[in-house]
Amino acid sequence: MEPQAQAEILELPAIVPGETPYTDDYFQQAAMSALSQLDMVIHRCKGDDLNIKAIQNCKSVVEQVIADLNARLDHEASEYNGVLDVVEQLHDRLKESLSAIESLKAQAATGSQTLSERLAEEIDKSDTLQACYDRLEAKFEAFRHEHEKMVINNDRVAEVAAIQLRQERAEFAHYRKALPESLSKDNQKLQQENAKLRADRREDAKVRQEILTTNKKLSSENNTLQRKLSDTEKSANNIQLRNLNLEHDMAEMAHHINRMSGTDGYTEHTTRSIAGHNITCHINTFHHQILMPLYGDFTERDCHYGVNAHWQIRTATMIDMTVLASPWGRAIFYKLPHLEQHWNEDITIDLEGRIEATFEVETPQLYKRIKAGEEAPLSDLNLSTRTANTLMANRFVTVRDVAAILTPEFKDIDGCGDAMTKEIINAVITWENNWSAENGDIEEYRRSKLSGLKMPNEPNREQRRKQKAKNKQ
Repeated sequence: MEPQAQAEILELPAIVPGETPYTDDYFQQAAMSALSQLDMVIHRCKGDDLNIKAIQNCKSVVEQVIADLNARLDHEASEYNGVLDVVEQLHDRLKESLSAIESLKAQAATGSQTLSERLAEEIDKSDTLQACYDRLEAKFEAFRHEHEKMVINNDRVAEVAAIQLRQERAEFAHYRKALPESLSKDNQKLQQENAKLRADRREDAKVRQEILTTNKKLSSENNTLQRKLSDTEKSANNIQLRNLNLEHDMAEMAHHINRMSGTDGYTEHTTRSIAGHNITCHINTFHHQILMPLYGDFTERDCHYGVNAHWQIRTATMIDMTVLASPWGRAIFYKLPHLEQHWNEDITIDLEGRIEATFEVETPQLYKRIKAGEEAPLSDLNLSTRTANTLMANRFVTVRDVAAILTPEFKDIDGCGDAMTKEIINAVITWENNWSAENGDIEEYRRSKLSGLKMPNEPNREQRRKQKAKNKQ
């Protein structure tokens, strides 16, 4: 039987370094241009020797800085090449692992087909043995009926012979009294008849013995056939059990591959970059927990790590966006700058649907609180009139609408300042505590330890160098 879910082979693209216009030749030409300008200034300078010497010292310092930059560029290029080699090796190992998994699946499918063929052969043998047993049993019944008839006939012959013998003896006694002179002749004749009867009885006894021997032989063959039939049934049951176990193992292996390889619930969306190019975004669900750094003004109340799953958005250029879950079902992730302007909201809707489905299975109490927040009106938060009017003006009508606001999104609400943000958060916490007191606590989960880091626009080479040195420390 084919497994219901087949693992898909990941198409791994080739690793190609990114291109940039700021190459080593570009910086070399810029440095040569700067030195040429310094030489021109020295040539045109008509001051005293001290000024000329100072400019020459400046030129020496610039040349030394250029030499240091070249050394630094060479060092970073060698480090980049080393990291690229490691990534390519991991790329090759991943391909080998996927090939090994496909080989194991093929071997499992071949083994299942072989077991099915053997099971069919054993069933055919069992049917043949059953037919042979039925024929022997019918033959045995015929012999048994014939034996019973012969026994009845022999008993009747013996009874008739006994009656005739008594009659002959009575007649002989009467004849002996009446005619004693012919007694010897009659006696001899009687003995001959008696010998004939004894010979007939011996023949009957021999036929009876043959029938008993045949009966024992048929009984022995019947027992042998029954044992063979029982062994065949056991072998067929064992083969069927092994086949079921193999199918179960194949189904579990396919399910495990789907869950751990990120292909479970794979969907694809399209968005556009600032340059107007179509960019394909793939959504993958990974059923194992992994803590990823998340940039932005997110706090502890925004993130939920209670479920054993996380999600990733991957573009065609292998750029990942790790997605975390909010306790109120929102998708938390940092949009890439070149995708934020033309973002496809279907991606966000898809992610939040996955988060709610995961909550419904793994944290049913939390899912119950989310659904209760959808039905609770905004008035249940007991906010001030000014705050309630501000939220309704921005189309927030239920408790979940307000509770699902992420910390960085408060600043985008018109008229919402720090004091109003604090009031809304405290009101939501109070509503959550009251709901837990009435309906029971939600599942325990640990909150993230995000530090409120902000994502810079584009760090330059010096900033990356300082960050790398800090990470080493």
